[in-house]
Amino acid sequence: MPSPVPCLDADSLGWIEEAALLRLDPPLNLRGMAASPLRERLSALRGGRGALPPTDTIRRGPIAQWHHQVMDDDAEARSAQEAAFGSAMKEIYRRAKAEAGYTATYFAQMLSEHGPLMTARRLALSTKPSEGFTALWERHRLDLTVEAHMIQGRFALLFTEEERDAASRRLEEYGYRPDCSPGE
Repeated sequence: MPSPVPCLDADSLGWIEEAALLRLDPPLNLRGMAASPLRERLSALRGGRGALPPTDTIRRGPIAQWHHQVMDDDAEARSAQEAAFGSAMKEIYRRAKAEAGYTATYFAQMLSEHGPLMTARRLALSTKPSEGFTALWERHRLDLTVEAHMIQGRFALLFTEEERDAASRRLEEYGYRPDCSPGE
């Protein structure tokens, strides 16, 4: 099921639509889409009506150039988001120790072995809360949990809906509201 994506303006929505079409590659003979064997066959069956220009012309055209730019930008944005999430996970460790008096040894080990994203996924999807989650709940600092960071808008695209929902459910079960300040 698709996840909603915030859209700042109509132009952005158009770019999102183009990117979705490029990724889905539907069989319809859509204007500006690169030729494919299936699209060419459909055009032939329609008697040549609405035939596409030669494939190599489209591959060098503005849509193809835009597609490569979008994919490069998308990869760069995701890479930057992953790096920011990694930094946030290191900051969680530091702040939990400094502000809540909790040393998250197992969490640090998981980060080292699995990386920030896999660590977050494992913790959020586990059937019971981690020792660190429980320790931070006891200290009224669920704002320092991995789950609290997973549901932040700036990291939403790094996780599936299932992963974000699991993180949200766990936080809700323990009474965490994202708008609370630490200690509430």
